Amino acid sequence: MEIAIGAAAGIAAGVLCALFYAKGFRDAMKMKTAATPDETAQAENGLLKKYEAIMSYDPYGDRS
Repeated sequence: MEIAIGAAAGIAAGVLCALFYAKGFRDAMKMKTAATPDETAQAENGLLKKYEAIMSYDPYGDRS
């Protein structure tokens, strides 16, 4: 009996995960088609600037 309950719970969890994955995939496809190339380029430039700021951070001040 306990095995059946565990199996049912595992199957239910798997189905729930698959549904959330599918929803996220659909939402991502909507966002991809909604963004214009200019918006995408601006977002990438913003991320690149943040990355460069993080990588150039010197907490000890060793670099001059």
